Amino acid sequence: MNKYEVKIVNALLKKYYNRKSVYKDANINRRIDLPVNKILKNYSNFNVNIDEKDLVNQAIESLEKNNYITSAKLKFSDDYEKVYLRIDNISLLEEYAANELDITPRSFAVDELQSIINKYRNNGLIVDYYIDELENVIQNRSIQLDTHKEEDILKVLSFLENNNEFLYLREASMLIFGDSKYLENNRRAQVNSVLYNYLVSIDEDVFEDENLFERFNVYDTDQDICIKGPMTIELSNKSIDINGLSGGVSFSIKDIDKIQKIVANCDKVITVENKTSFLRMNDGNCYIYLGGFATKPQITFIKKLISDNHEKEYFHFGDIDAGGFWIHQKLCDQVGIDFKLFHMTRSDLEDKKYEKCLKKLSDSDIKRLTNLKIHNEYSECINYMLNANVKLEQEIISFYISRNK
Repeated sequence: MNKYEVKIVNALLKKYYNRKSVYKDANINRRIDLPVNKILKNYSNFNVNIDEKDLVNQAIESLEKNNYITSAKLKFSDDYEKVYLRIDNISLLEEYAANELDITPRSFAVDELQSIINKYRNNGLIVDYYIDELENVIQNRSIQLDTHKEEDILKVLSFLENNNEFLYLREASMLIFGDSKYLENNRRAQVNSVLYNYLVSIDEDVFEDENLFERFNVYDTDQDICIKGPMTIELSNKSIDINGLSGGVSFSIKDIDKIQKIVANCDKVITVENKTSFLRMNDGNCYIYLGGFATKPQITFIKKLISDNHEKEYFHFGDIDAGGFWIHQKLCDQVGIDFKLFHMTRSDLEDKKYEKCLKKLSDSDIKRLTNLKIHNEYSECINYMLNANVKLEQEIISFYISRNK
């Protein structure tokens, strides 16, 4: 295989697809050319590598002989100046490129990608969202297609949407690709980007640098449940009392199934968005650290706790911002009860001791808050936030609560 044949055909096909993206299905009247100096730098100069120049000439002669291109030579010289694509023979050139030059022409890639799309369609909401994106890409002829990458991404999305089992990332990679490191090394960032775009498109809140695989029960390392307060965990052969441990305790989510009963010896159970506030709160209530949106194992634990402690009051304590309200709403939806808001009200924003800690709203904040204010439990607070252009992080509230207990 002559490397310059590959280079010439690749360059001409790319120009052809770019031109088609502009003119759509209209005829391309303007000739598609490629200067030979773009094939080999200094082709016409006296100091050019003669062996390389000969390879270029051979490539041009071969392609021209097969009617894939035409050529023009420099005046009074045997050196080539330009080569021109034979558009009337584009189909034959694409077949030659695929069969002889190991080039996948875009029309071939489109057919392959369409077949892949048909295979994965209706495998989940996120899968179908990404398929819609791919179909837009197919229509843009200027974009090169990587069918291998796209099939990988669809494989991962389909797997995540249908996964209900706790898995480590490398286990998931083995189940999807048969290679423990392939997902992490090749597709993780790309899939995370698709997940981010999808969640944003449905107005879900996403934290900066969040590992979105965790929302689908796939984790890098072992995950813990962090709890504190007057709580007793009963296992088959022992009872663990965590009361009095100011930092609380953590246990692996793999041990949730071993818990037979949870006893909350307090009136209030409070989920907490951020770790600093979780560590600060030591006022006789029971606390569960979320770290953002509740994961499936956290939801499983909370549901077990509620099942064993129906009579308790349940609250959520988070930032007074769009993210905090989204986390609360998602928590209520997932658990199936209405968590009351703990220090996430207008009166907290108006408290003079927090005045120096108030932040202004971003454009994104305003958009998300506007969408959320239709919910009655947030409306008064959000209307005040929008009018006063403020939001507040929970860490300063937990700091003052711990001082005044």
